Amino acid sequence: MRTKHNTPKYGLIYHASLVGAAPASVKGKISRSLAAKCALCIRYDAMGDSNDGAFGAANRAYIEAKIKQIESVAGKAPAAAKPVQRYSAPSQAAREYNPAADFPAVEYESHHN
Repeated sequence: MRTKHNTPKYGLIYHASLVGAAPASVKGKISRSLAAKCALCIRYDAMGDSNDGAFGAANRAYIEAKIKQIESVAGKAPAAAKPVQRYSAPSQAAREYNPAADFPAVEYESHHN
């Protein structure tokens, strides 16, 4: 990471069918998401009490939905930048002291003592 070179693109996760079917521009992001879910499933498998595989199936459905979301965002053109609103100085009336805006000290003391 220090040299700012591209990360290596090899290994079991990067060559998984879920990642391989994705466009090249988002393969790294998808493989990181898949690695995170795999790590979570491994921990659950080691420490969990369930043997039915429902947790893994739910996480696979989540990853497949996440892949569709990432691919749809990657396929869109970047949004146009919003125009910058220039600062306008407040009017003279806004800069004058307004004693009515102060809260009375009598009410403050009676409520907080």
